[in-house]
Amino acid sequence: MFRFREFRTHCRNADTAEIITALEKCLDFEDSNSYFKACNYLSELINKKSLKLNVDLLNFLYEFKGFQDKQLNLAESENRIGIIIKTPESFPIELLSAINRIHFIPVVILLGQNPDNTDYSETLAQRDIASTIIDIDEDLAVHLANLTEIISSEKLSKLILHANPADLDFLILSRLNSEDIITYHQQIPLLSSFTYCEQEDSLNKGSWERNIGLPLFERFTAIYIEDGQKLPVESFNYLTDCKLLLLNSNPLECLSEISEELIKNVVFIQNPLDYAEGLKSTKELLLTEENFEFSLQLAFKYGLAIKYLDSGMALSYEEVRKKFDLRNKFSTVLSTVYKTKVSYRKKFPRIILFRNDAYAPVIGAINKNISAALKHAGCPVLDIDINPMVVASAEKDWNRLKNIQIQTMDQIDHFSPDAALGYNDDGIFPNGESHILEKKGIPYYGLFFDNPFFFSKSLDSCKDKSLTRILTLDKYFIEPLKQDGFSETYYFPIATSMHHHAYRNKHSFDPERFIFTSTVKQVRSAESVALEVENKNDQDFIKYAFDEILNNNCYSLDSLLGNYSHYYSKDYKRFQNEVWFRIENQCSSLLRLQTVESLADFPLDIYGGGNWKEINLPENHQYKGRLNYDQLHEACRQSLGTICRTPLTIQNGIQQRILDCGAAKGFILSDYRPVLEEHFELDKELFVYRNNEELKEKMKFLSQNPQAVEKSKKLLYNRVLEQHTWDVRVQELINLMIS
Repeated sequence: MFRFREFRTHCRNADTAEIITALEKCLDFEDSNSYFKACNYLSELINKKSLKLNVDLLNFLYEFKGFQDKQLNLAESENRIGIIIKTPESFPIELLSAINRIHFIPVVILLGQNPDNTDYSETLAQRDIASTIIDIDEDLAVHLANLTEIISSEKLSKLILHANPADLDFLILSRLNSEDIITYHQQIPLLSSFTYCEQEDSLNKGSWERNIGLPLFERFTAIYIEDGQKLPVESFNYLTDCKLLLLNSNPLECLSEISEELIKNVVFIQNPLDYAEGLKSTKELLLTEENFEFSLQLAFKYGLAIKYLDSGMALSYEEVRKKFDLRNKFSTVLSTVYKTKVSYRKKFPRIILFRNDAYAPVIGAINKNISAALKHAGCPVLDIDINPMVVASAEKDWNRLKNIQIQTMDQIDHFSPDAALGYNDDGIFPNGESHILEKKGIPYYGLFFDNPFFFSKSLDSCKDKSLTRILTLDKYFIEPLKQDGFSETYYFPIATSMHHHAYRNKHSFDPERFIFTSTVKQVRSAESVALEVENKNDQDFIKYAFDEILNNNCYSLDSLLGNYSHYYSKDYKRFQNEVWFRIENQCSSLLRLQTVESLADFPLDIYGGGNWKEINLPENHQYKGRLNYDQLHEACRQSLGTICRTPLTIQNGIQQRILDCGAAKGFILSDYRPVLEEHFELDKELFVYRNNEELKEKMKFLSQNPQAVEKSKKLLYNRVLEQHTWDVRVQELINLMIS
């Protein structure tokens, strides 16, 4: 019988014979869970350097033959690599940066709910690297099932295991699909096809191999120079913390015009057969017109970023793969692109991003994600924070405002943009009869995630409307905007960031309760709202619309206008700003209250600002205060599900909450909009309701069918990952700009 207390004593005494005897007892009794617990304890001691492995113990650990029937199904597409870590303090974060340099997207899986893993996850989030924390189940079979499940759900094509030989779970994984698994450790590696051991060890490694598949620890900037050519001296301008790796068969001739001082920073390889040894440790490859074709072949083969020597423009390896068809006629395609008279700058537009992150936390997060996605796609981006101008204007500090505007104009002129981008009207600065960007001939792409007509004052300053491209998340507004002269109006659904919603576990939410997150305003009647306008027709329409929306579940503005359409057709902008604004503002809050009331029989936690404290909630409901956007992913993931009520200002668009919840691997039940059918498989990926009666029916069904909830979480996550991230949406934007 295995006794863990005795086992710990043997470990503290470093008694190899007794340790092996104790482990043999576990195997004799087929007690794999005790064996797993013992191996975990051994692993902790090894990481703390409290125990040193010897050959006998090492060989015994590798004898374990359990779980041969376990399956590990890795994804076929090679773009996401999982890094499974138990001890983050001994894992070099530079390795993740190295992985980002090649064509993998790293996804870190941290084993064990503890403060170290939580802190490490936050550090990864700051670097925009996704991470997940999962518990280590004491039942080895369950633990392995959990690991294989998350590997499958994250669509990982390869794995890096940060492992000790005593890590039994990793040892089993490394044998399941050895060709796609790399094991990494600082001292003693696992026995697998690809192993990297950072430090040499005195033990005889036998058949262990050093991995040459990842450019990890040396940092070179490489350049290939053909025979008879000289090394350009400007190559040294791109060296910071690294040396220049020169690939040339006659380096003495190639370096003949370089000073002795600079030559100290050069490492060279003459034989092409030895290129692999140097390029495996190279972070980027410099390109000139003369060496363009062959250099790109090297970049593709060895997973290198590229940088143009003349312009300094850089592309990551993943970006190179995206921009060009590297698997079909690689060199021909790239050579043609390079030689075309259209400049590279025109292929990747230079973009100003006007930001006002202080407007709202969610807007700040969206701006950050858009900026990162643009840069990741290869576009030069100038971020301009307009908040100082907004504050100076509000404070009527005209001198400060003038100075800020002058500095901003200097930035724009120096950057020479091809286009500007901003949230709603953030990039429209009225100036006389026009606005500044228009006078400079710079097209403005407005991401109107709110009703565009609420910004009519800014849009009225757009005289050359061909230079104003409106990107609206709501299909409803496309035709009215085109009728108003904005022919360049496009449907542009909102998106989300998988990195922003990566797993972090700082707050706790009840897994047995649904959540509802929204703001409610002070309740007002149709009559009191109607008194705010003077026109009798406006007053009548407000009262009529309140009744239709609240009593007949009619949210469609086209249906509501009905007999009033002739009255408002020639005065549509005034209708939107003076009439509809008041209706949707108040009725959206009242609909949220109706939604909550209809869910009186279901456990519900309510988050949001406004007047929730003043509302008499059902006994089964609790108001929990405000929920920060940075906490949303935790709430969506941990709770039983999220209930969504789309504001009336979104007539036919995707609500942001749907995508954020999907990215967080949460379940969501949303009210219906026709456009949802174009993007999701309803009641499989995304559950919807059309009225409060259907909402109650769906809630009852979902409460009794948890398997439908879990299936929906996985399907929605996959859909969002494939089609609704900012990386995907920004590529659509770039294509629009180029076309």
